[in-house]
Amino acid sequence: MGVVTSQKITSYYERFKDISVTFTKEIIQVTGLLTQQIHLKCGNDFWPCVVYSASFQNAKVVANIKTGLLGKLQATNNFVSLRFCFKPQGESNPVTFFVAARVLATAPYGNSEDVNILTLQFSNRPPDDFIEIIGRVLDANVNSAKRKEERIPLTQDNLRRLYTYYRKPDIDSKCSSPLYFKRSFFFRL
Repeated sequence: MGVVTSQKITSYYERFKDISVTFTKEIIQVTGLLTQQIHLKCGNDFWPCVVYSASFQNAKVVANIKTGLLGKLQATNNFVSLRFCFKPQGESNPVTFFVAARVLATAPYGNSEDVNILTLQFSNRPPDDFIEIIGRVLDANVNSAKRKEERIPLTQDNLRRLYTYYRKPDIDSKCSSPLYFKRSFFFRL
């Protein structure tokens, strides 16, 4: 990961604190999330889980409750720590950290009796590494949407305008309607 200033991290946190990111295959690949290393720590025990979605304030995880997780949650007053593990591109060592949270709700996942989705509310602001990783993804998404709005559609009218702007007289005599671009790409209307 590159060097990110504390101002940039604060900016990410303020801009995106309420936006939840669903961990699809693409998001897992972009963030470098190591899915086998994600665990819920409840008391002194660890339970493997799958992060369904996360924001800077909460997360939803899917976990097997058949192993006694719900009983342990009651014993610890619903306090857990969610262990994240990311391996950013170009880094040799993974970035691992815990986020303290409280379980707000549990619900069966699909029709399963063994698997529940747990809604976690983070107790504190998550670590800067988490804010940086998720913030970059959200920032790229916002920038992509802005660029999409700034694109010029290639309609016949716009192509005619480009043609008159980039037209070269010496080429015009050879072709009936060329469009010349600086890298020698020719298009015909």
